Amino acid sequence: MSNMLESLQLNIAFFPVITTIKSSTFFILLFMDQVITQRNIRTISNYLCRAGIVFEAFHHEPVLTCEEGKKIAQNAGAHCCKSLLLRNKKRFFLFVIPPDDRFSAKEASEFLGCGHLSFAAEEELAELLGTFRGAVCLLGLIFDKEHKVELILDEKILNCDFINCHPCTNDQSWEISMKEITDHLLPSLGYSYRVFKKSDPFA
Repeated sequence: MSNMLESLQLNIAFFPVITTIKSSTFFILLFMDQVITQRNIRTISNYLCRAGIVFEAFHHEPVLTCEEGKKIAQNAGAHCCKSLLLRNKKRFFLFVIPPDDRFSAKEASEFLGCGHLSFAAEEELAELLGTFRGAVCLLGLIFDKEHKVELILDEKILNCDFINCHPCTNDQSWEISMKEITDHLLPSLGYSYRVFKKSDPFA
């Protein structure tokens, strides 16, 4: 009985220590994420400046929905985009479509002429585009050095004068000319893109 009591007292004594360790680990990981995010923002900003691509940055509360993104874009005189990274067994596809458009993985696979598609995992978002879910954007292609991601642009997005892009964080939106993206940014990265036509299932 005394051994049981001693063991219980020992566990109770160590519980605050374990809790403290877990809390410390959480804040360390959070800090590391913030450091990586800030580094990625600087990388994107430096790349755009070196390429002579003009952008205007807007800081705001983290955007959690397309409706919030649309309001921010409208206030800036730009258009909001919905960016989705999908994959099959061997390939990755970044779809950039209007925020209100319905998206179907089945229809997307038919458009691409490939097999079943699923959404990329958080680890793949970080590895390929330097970002996280809710902040996916074509600016993340700057980190895709091996060109593993194929870019798909909706026809309606191509017809926009300006779009808002998250620089791998959802508490900033950068307004960029669509012409700058297609004529300067993508060529400088060695990227081409495919376009949704009006006859496609997404139209």
